[in-house]
Amino acid sequence: MQHVCYWNHEVLKPIQFGGATSGEGERAFEKLGLLLQRLMLRRTKVERADDLGLPPRIVEVRKDYFTEEEEELYKSLFQDVKRKFNTYADEGTVRLSYSHPTIASRD
Repeated sequence: MQHVCYWNHEVLKPIQFGGATSGEGERAFEKLGLLLQRLMLRRTKVERADDLGLPPRIVEVRKDYFTEEEEELYKSLFQDVKRKFNTYADEGTVRLSYSHPTIASRD
């Protein structure tokens, strides 16, 4: 249980209570980023292509267009997300909203 206490004390609680943009919360967010860098290993398809036996990639470029209704829905959704993002940016809580789903869904 020691690792749970460490996690809560050093990462979780500072982000929850201090936010991820300043002070203890920001330092906790940096610790989390450092931990993830150490734990995660990213391998691309190019690096593993021989092992995976992947077929050659075929890229097809298409130009599809929205119908009038789809365009209206897209613009509405885009404006809603843009408005929410700008609110978080103005409040200085963009990183916190990204890292803490309950704050991001407070509307």
